[in-house]
Amino acid sequence: MTIIKSNEISVLSESEYQEEKVLLLASAKCLQSYVDQYTDRTQPFEVLAALATITINRLKRGESYTNITALNIFAQMNILLPEGKSPGSRLSPMWKKLMEEMLPTREKGIQDFARNQGQKFYLWPEKNKSNGGLPSQYYLRICTIPESEISDVQSEEIEHVVYIRELTPEPSWWAKPLLRNGYRLEGWRKWLFLSYGVVSIIFCAVPILFLWILLWEMPNWSIKNLSTSLISSSFFIFVIWVSLRPFFRLLEWRIVMAPTSLVAFREIDVQMEIVRDRRFGFNNLGTIRLVRYAATCPQCKAKMAVIDGHKEFPNRLIGRCRENPGEHVYSFDRFTCKGQKLR
Repeated sequence: MTIIKSNEISVLSESEYQEEKVLLLASAKCLQSYVDQYTDRTQPFEVLAALATITINRLKRGESYTNITALNIFAQMNILLPEGKSPGSRLSPMWKKLMEEMLPTREKGIQDFARNQGQKFYLWPEKNKSNGGLPSQYYLRICTIPESEISDVQSEEIEHVVYIRELTPEPSWWAKPLLRNGYRLEGWRKWLFLSYGVVSIIFCAVPILFLWILLWEMPNWSIKNLSTSLISSSFFIFVIWVSLRPFFRLLEWRIVMAPTSLVAFREIDVQMEIVRDRRFGFNNLGTIRLVRYAATCPQCKAKMAVIDGHKEFPNRLIGRCRENPGEHVYSFDRFTCKGQKLR
């Protein structure tokens, strides 16, 4: 298969062009489906959806798909531009946010989604800046899907679901230096992680010990004083347990729902997992990272979020459909990114 660049389309033979056209059309439809199912359709994603739609329409008509302008995109979005405002300057902040903030965290999700749809390629938006005052041109560049870290994720049956790594969530402001690129459990980072638990226990033990010493030294202690000490001690124990429990569970189960204190305010349904680098075998402790897995419900085609199973499915994460959360419930295996119907 010959993968074309934007400036090479004119040199292809008719048979090569038709082959590329079929490939691009399928990839563009795949990207369009991803935007429909896995994005919040804010304006930057509306720009991406418009770019995919224009590409599909032009390919069907046999027209060039590499010279799409900002005016074409706004026309597809049904946005009327105010007089005196150039389309390029209006599109610029949306394009910047899409390319610098939104898509980098979703590239793996786009790749996984395309792979699950049977595609070997995915599309990525590009911009060609024009010289001489001409408008910039936008197009979708075709990219090869890299080799998957996940084993065989093909499934279309109602009884099974296939998950994707929808995006890489943004850590909270204080956790960014540690978690932005993953927290590798080696060297000083490993000891820092372990010291968090030790310091937390000490933080809990010291005030409890102080309270009981005060109670012991009282010449005339009463039931009221004893109750106050018990309640205060229970409070400190509860706080420290809430702080440490996710990390204890992470070490045992390898994946848990991320504590809200570790993720940005706008992020929801975020998981925290430990992944091992296959180059070092299974002896290395691995890397802690934030991720958000999601899927398309095989039954109703709504979005499916990965959440805690709670008492109904203890000690496990499950996939629960947002449209039919009571009935469309599936298991979740992060290694294969597959799940089976639970009810």
